[in-house]
Amino acid sequence: MNLYNLNIPEKISVPIVLNFPHSGTFIPESISKNIRKKAAEELDDTDWHLEQLYDFAFKLKIPIMKANYHRWVVDLNRNPAGISLYNDGRHITQLVTTTDFNGNAIYEAGQEPSEEEIQDRKTNYFDTYHLRLNQLLLDVHAQFGKVFLWDAHSIRRMVPSISPDPFPDLIIGTNSSTTCHPELEKSLYETLNSGPYSCELNSLFKGGYITRNYGNPSQKIYSFQLEMAKDLYLVEDELVYSEQQANTIKLLLKDCFNVLIKNL
Repeated sequence: MNLYNLNIPEKISVPIVLNFPHSGTFIPESISKNIRKKAAEELDDTDWHLEQLYDFAFKLKIPIMKANYHRWVVDLNRNPAGISLYNDGRHITQLVTTTDFNGNAIYEAGQEPSEEEIQDRKTNYFDTYHLRLNQLLLDVHAQFGKVFLWDAHSIRRMVPSISPDPFPDLIIGTNSSTTCHPELEKSLYETLNSGPYSCELNSLFKGGYITRNYGNPSQKIYSFQLEMAKDLYLVEDELVYSEQQANTIKLLLKDCFNVLIKNL
């Protein structure tokens, strides 16, 4: 299994990179044999079917990178130094997490990864993915003199370990408006709010490691995380893609990318 899928158009026409770090589902047998059966069957923290929701992006000549390995192998959106992204009392999952979002144990008792295994996963999965993502951003930046990284995520409507209340439909994360040009942030926020959905800016989620690490507006490297409630495009316990359910949010996402293309 390749670590990632990288779809690069023959001719990149716009300075945008689309990234799916949490849509992978593959777990090597050497790891999965130690995971609790129920957890392995459900893979509940997966960003299911986002690549299908954003399938219009490649037609816009936008390069797309998607992780193939599950975030329980290594979480590509966590600080590799172990520094917590949030300090507000929520349950925090780590680079190589041993619990899911709700605090449930992933591994069978006594089968949690050792410090040596954690380091191996960081080297073999995390570092390799980020080296390629960074090179992609540099290549697009070299071509256009700027680049916009759209980091795509989804989450269950309710995750009590993070918030006792349902999440809004959409949450933009730009690390308190430090990773994106203010006019681009404003245009995207207004576009997302023009639809039938509730949209928050840097509330509950401010962008993970990817957004915070790569965003550097002074160098014209902009980063932006969009977290969305899974029930906007999934049905049957937020697991199954529905064209009918997804239609409205997909049209709004297309509008956002057209806004970016116009304003970058």
